[in-house]
Amino acid sequence: MDSFNVLRERKTGDTCELTDKQLRQLEMDGAFDSYDQVYEFEGRKWKIRTKVAQPDSSTLFTLQCVAEE
Repeated sequence: MDSFNVLRERKTGDTCELTDKQLRQLEMDGAFDSYDQVYEFEGRKWKIRTKVAQPDSSTLFTLQCVAEE
C-alpha cells in the first residue's frame, strides 16, 4: 500500500515531532517567539514538550499545540 500525506486540522493539545534542523529553520524564518518561548506555524502556537537524542547525534523534539493564532 502506498503511503500519502493527509492534511488535518490541528487543535490545542495535538503534538508533532520535528528534528533539530527543522526547528533551526523555523527560528531562521522568524517563527520563534523568544519572549513566550513558542514556535508559530500552521496557524498555531507550539511549545517544546520533550526532546530525545537520536543515534545519529540529531535531536527529535515533540511539540504540543498550545493555542491558535
